[in-house]
Amino acid sequence: MMLEKVLLSPLFWIPLLAGAFYFVTGYLMIKYPPKRINGFYGYRTGRSRQSQKHWDFAQKFSAILLKKFGVLCFPFCAFAFLGEGKPNEWLIIL
Repeated sequence: MMLEKVLLSPLFWIPLLAGAFYFVTGYLMIKYPPKRINGFYGYRTGRSRQSQKHWDFAQKFSAILLKKFGVLCFPFCAFAFLGEGKPNEWLIIL
């Protein structure tokens, strides 16, 4: 019964799916980084576009952070278990 409530809770699915998306995106950016400065793919800021050196550093650094934040999202799924599927109470607490 409790497991059903938890599996229906957005407090379980949102951190799980967001964490998986961040982790996979970070992995793909490490595996297939954008080689040249472009406006389509990669971590695009004014500073990262200043030079190729800045671009390469920004791509590597942002990919590592994406993977870390992806892993950090997974423990938040535990809030769904602690709240026994009552997302409104936990959203107020968070």
